[in-house]
Amino acid sequence: QQSSDGDEEKILSSGFFVRSANIPHPVIAGEVTNVQLDDGSNSGKLSVSWDAATDAMLYCIEADINMDFSGDNILKGVTTKTRKEIEGFTAGTKYWVRVFAVGREEVGPYSEPVSIIAR
Repeated sequence: QQSSDGDEEKILSSGFFVRSANIPHPVIAGEVTNVQLDDGSNSGKLSVSWDAATDAMLYCIEADINMDFSGDNILKGVTTKTRKEIEGFTAGTKYWVRVFAVGREEVGPYSEPVSIIAR
């Protein structure tokens, strides 16, 4: 392998096996946990926070009035941090919120949904 400078094609073409192939493994972000909801800085806003997920590059926050997130326009924010204030909520309405992490190549699972009545 030294005379081939690690070139897998050269090694294989000479009839040898590669000691350890450079097969990339997908980096899947871990599950977001400990999602917390609080009133935001103004009416119609919510403050969302969570614990960091492994291998997360960014986080997506979804909110809906339906616990099964079957409504339209449920994506409410994207951030690289573990806290975000999101807006567009009607006071007195119960909302469900969940978060998922995005890894380098794949998204992680959804967090457990949490709910709050917007103020």
